[in-house]
Amino acid sequence: MAALSFSEGGENKENAAFLKFIRNYELVGYIRGVKPTPLIVCAFLLSTAFSVSEEGGSILDYLDSEKQSESAIELPYQSQEAWPKELFFKKSGDGKTVYQSDLSEEGKHVYRSKNFQITVFSDHPLIDWQSEEMATLLEGTYALMKESPLGVQAEKVDGYFHADFYQSEAAYRLASGRKMGSGVYLRTKRKLMLPVKPKQVLPTPPEYRKKLGAKFMTISYNKRTLVHEVTHMMMHDLIGALPMWAIEGTAEYVEQMPRDEVAFMPGRAMLGISYVAKKFRSRVDVDETLSIPDLLHLSSKDWASFIGDSDARQSHIYFQAFLLSAFFIQEKPEEFYAYLQECRRSVQEEPAKRVPLTTLLADTDSAALEKELSTWLRKQGLQLTSLYSTGEKRKYAPRATISSSGLADGADR
Repeated sequence: MAALSFSEGGENKENAAFLKFIRNYELVGYIRGVKPTPLIVCAFLLSTAFSVSEEGGSILDYLDSEKQSESAIELPYQSQEAWPKELFFKKSGDGKTVYQSDLSEEGKHVYRSKNFQITVFSDHPLIDWQSEEMATLLEGTYALMKESPLGVQAEKVDGYFHADFYQSEAAYRLASGRKMGSGVYLRTKRKLMLPVKPKQVLPTPPEYRKKLGAKFMTISYNKRTLVHEVTHMMMHDLIGALPMWAIEGTAEYVEQMPRDEVAFMPGRAMLGISYVAKKFRSRVDVDETLSIPDLLHLSSKDWASFIGDSDARQSHIYFQAFLLSAFFIQEKPEEFYAYLQECRRSVQEEPAKRVPLTTLLADTDSAALEKELSTWLRKQGLQLTSLYSTGEKRKYAPRATISSSGLADGADR
C-alpha cells in the first residue's frame, strides 16, 4: 500500500488558479475576492494557517495515565449540519478582555474574555490589544466549532475554557511535561498550553499603569497551533472514543482552514491542500513510511512509537491524518458525522470504550479506499503517487494487531 505524495495536475481549473496565485504571492485576493496589496498579502501570509506546522505541531495528551470515569455522563453538544461558508468573528466583541487583578500576581497575569480565561506566565503583563488579539482567535475558533458539524463537545471549568501561555520554552516544557511540539491540550487538566516568545518590554502608558504596573511586554506565538489545540479542547468528550488519526486529523483540518484577521473561510477549506502538499513534499524525509489505510487502525501507543523524537515523522503522520480527515469531511460527510454521533453515544454510555470504524468504512477495504482517495484528490487537481517507490524506505509495521472490529488490540489511550 503506497504512502501519499502529490504532483500538480488534474482538471480542476480553480485549483490551478490557486497554485498560480500562491506562486505570485496573491493568496489574499484569490480567497477573499479583494485586489491584494503587499501589506495585505504580508499580513495574511503571517497569520493564515495553510502549512503543516513547521514547529512540529502539537502532541495531544493521549497517553495520560489518569483513567476516565466509567459512569454514564451527560455531554454538552452544540453543532450545525454543515460548515458555514464564512464565519466572521472579529466584530462579535467576544474577544474583549478584562485583566483580573485579584487572580494575578508576580509572574502570572490573568485575563478573561466571554468564554476563555487566559493565563500568561511572564515577567510583565500584556497590553490590552495583545490579550484581546489572543482572545479573539480563541473565541473565533470556539465559534467556528459551534457552527460546524464537529460541534462543541466540552464543558467549561469554573465558567471558562482555560488557556495557559508561558514566556519561556523551559517553563512550558516543565508545566506540560512535553519534550517536543509547540503546544498541547492536557485532557486531565482540561487546559491548553503554549509557549510564547517575548518581543519587547515597554513603559506602560499612563492610563494603564494603575492596572498593569510600570511596564508591559509584547509577545509572538504560533497562531496555527493555538487553533489546533482549541479544536482538541472543543472535542474533549469524544477523545476517548476516537482513533488518533481522527483526533489529530480534525484538529489539523481546522488549523489549516483559510482565515484572515476577521474570519474563517470553511467554504475555501480544500483550496489550501495543494500548498500544504507542496510544503510537505519539499521538506519531509522519513526513514519509515505509513500508509493511509494502516493509519486508520493505528493505536495511540503505536502513533507515539512511530513519531519517537523525530520532527519529520511527526510531520508525516500529521499530514496523513489531515488528508484522511479532509477526505471524510469533504467526500463522506454523512458517514463521518454519523460516526462522530456514534462515538458521542458510546462515550455517554461507556466513556473508556473506543468505537469500531464500521459506521465509517462499511464494507470498504484498503484497495477500495485507496481508489476513492485517488479519485477525490484528482478532483482537487492532485495526483496520487508513491512517495517511496524506489524501495529505499522501510514501511512502518505497527506492533499492535488489527482485530476483527477494526480497532487495534490494546489501544489504550
